[in-house]
Amino acid sequence: MKYIKKQAPPLEFISWLNKENEDWHPTYEKLQNPEKEIVRLSLFNEQHGLCCYCEGRIACDRSKVHIEHLYPQSLYPNMTVDYKNLLLSCNGQDIHEQKSPCHCGICKDDHDPNLMISPLDPSCEIRFVCREDGTMDAREESDSKAKNTIDYVGLNASHLKRDREAIFEVVFPLITEFTSTEEIRPFVEAKVNSLVDNCYEPFWSVWNQIKKQYFA
Repeated sequence: MKYIKKQAPPLEFISWLNKENEDWHPTYEKLQNPEKEIVRLSLFNEQHGLCCYCEGRIACDRSKVHIEHLYPQSLYPNMTVDYKNLLLSCNGQDIHEQKSPCHCGICKDDHDPNLMISPLDPSCEIRFVCREDGTMDAREESDSKAKNTIDYVGLNASHLKRDREAIFEVVFPLITEFTSTEEIRPFVEAKVNSLVDNCYEPFWSVWNQIKKQYFA
């Protein structure tokens, strides 16, 4: 899971919130375009094009992503338009598999975020480990929050595992092919550090794990 550092809300969103008066109170249901689209774009840029949970590539297209409430609206109605509570999640299904398991925000639903690891927690990047077969696991066996997170947001959906496994299948032959790992260091480091059109490489945490394991 990649850490998301929240930025200041868009000015247009702040202006919309500031319209509150005795007769009108901002709620998420009342958030419409253009302000909603501006918020969506802001979240996309903030997350550098990655889903807040699975780190798959997302598009700033409302038919393919949704604004996710880290603290569910049903349980925390006072936080529905709190920008710090808003993330951008993929819609959680493999477009190539009609009956694929759901994952990410749609799968999380109303699970208590206090029992999970938040992508807004800087420690989130060291709480998980990806196995060579693409399986996501808690780094520490005793870390119940990491295990809950994997379960609640479906991080081991079959196509997510395949996509993560594919990264190892690319890197490991390169490591064995070259006499020195230094020869492929630039390739791996670019996957971790480079932004292309302000977007990080999908499944950034897997690349970062490989970088630390072989090129620290």
